[in-house]
Amino acid sequence: MTADDDTLASFLTSPHAVTIGVVAACLLAIIFVKAKSSSTSTTLDSKAPVPVLVEVPDAVLNRRFKYDLPNRALVTGGNGFVGRRIVAMLLEQGCDVTVFDITKGFEDEPRVKMVVGNLVETADIAKAVEGIEVVYHVAAPHASHPPAVQFAVNVTGTRALLQASAAAGVKKFVFTSSASVVYEGENQAGVDESTPIPTASLDSYTKTKADAEALVLAANGQHGMHTAAIRPHGIFGPGDRQFFPVLVESARKGKTKYALGEGRNVADFTFVGNVAHAHLLAAEKLGRVPGVDGQAFFVTNDAPVPFWDFLAQVLTGFGYPAPSVRLPAGLMTVVGGWMDGMATLLRMVGVRFQPTFTRSRVQYLTTHHYYSIEKAKRLLGYAPAWSQEEALALCFQCMMPALANPRAPKPRRVTVKKGQSVPIYTVQQVSRHNTRGDAWIVVDGKVYDVTEYVDVHPGDDAILRFVGGDSSKGFHGPQHPVSVWDVIAEYEIGAVAAE
Repeated sequence: MTADDDTLASFLTSPHAVTIGVVAACLLAIIFVKAKSSSTSTTLDSKAPVPVLVEVPDAVLNRRFKYDLPNRALVTGGNGFVGRRIVAMLLEQGCDVTVFDITKGFEDEPRVKMVVGNLVETADIAKAVEGIEVVYHVAAPHASHPPAVQFAVNVTGTRALLQASAAAGVKKFVFTSSASVVYEGENQAGVDESTPIPTASLDSYTKTKADAEALVLAANGQHGMHTAAIRPHGIFGPGDRQFFPVLVESARKGKTKYALGEGRNVADFTFVGNVAHAHLLAAEKLGRVPGVDGQAFFVTNDAPVPFWDFLAQVLTGFGYPAPSVRLPAGLMTVVGGWMDGMATLLRMVGVRFQPTFTRSRVQYLTTHHYYSIEKAKRLLGYAPAWSQEEALALCFQCMMPALANPRAPKPRRVTVKKGQSVPIYTVQQVSRHNTRGDAWIVVDGKVYDVTEYVDVHPGDDAILRFVGGDSSKGFHGPQHPVSVWDVIAEYEIGAVAAE
């Protein structure tokens, strides 16, 4: 947000400005001291939560769907988080996929044609859309980029892509929008697509996404092209480089101790697989189902949850403490406004300052923002392909090696007790546990979690040669006494499924 010169001057010279400045400085000092005092040592922290140990069934991990789609597809931003998931699901459908991105990728995937280019270059766009039947327009700059970049890519680039697509005979165009295009800093509880887009957006990213969406929907029917927009909210999942990784990095620096407001504000989140699923459903239904063409659709996990409860679940799942200190929303809104004002003032004298704590961010963290997906259910046939619980379990399983708190207690191993039913794991499931910090082996058809055993066994390197696989031959070798079976029995967790 920016303020005009008169408003800024009156604010900074008001009797409250000094008080606000002192409050902000104190808060920032507290955060800095806490961050500096948080140790990077790997010493065990007995107060840290135990990370969530999950084993997601293959049926959930590799869930498949069948769509009736145009074959020749272009995915802009296909190297990104959402784009890669869409590309993967298109390849599962046997589609011919072209990726248009500013960076190279998919060198090891011969089924993908890579076009490196920029959305602000018409020649690059023309090359990308050649021979394409459906465009999935996902590319967008990060919200931290300057407003000029946001406008150039999101608005000018989208307009150029629409024009080039129509000229090339593209029949369907699906745009990745955002639920934030209707958000104006006030509570939005279960609102639907009839909610108007505000005339004044909270930031340049939201404003340019809203403008781009308007261009896409207005292009419906031009040159025979059918268009639609998907509005997800709070995207997360394996491959994410922003939401969970940034949250965990903040936790490692001691910056997630604080929660704003009373913690009752409810929000929606969307698993990346569900976002991709909605895009493919839209492409399938465009031009076929009345009411889809030229429309925008909210898409979520359909599981609204208190915002701070969700963050706490993520943090504790990776072994970090949940926020425990509450700061008044009203006070922090004032402080955020002060930070906005400081940024504006510094820009006036040629200093670029991008505050991470702003008034709009406080609003986002303390208000309701969840959305009705009834329209997507009715017209697209959308329902979350992965529930919120399944999505979080997938994240904990796939992202744990990178994001787990190294100082947290190790996840408790669930061992097989006499009389219990034995969990059955596939060879593929066992193979994913193939590191020193997460070591499973198979011996005579039984599965053992030997993570702790490796730490104390003198032959740890020998064990790790077969980690994630079958170690039967080694364990039957002459180097092992008969008593080894009494020791390893403690680590039995299940059996391998018969092939």
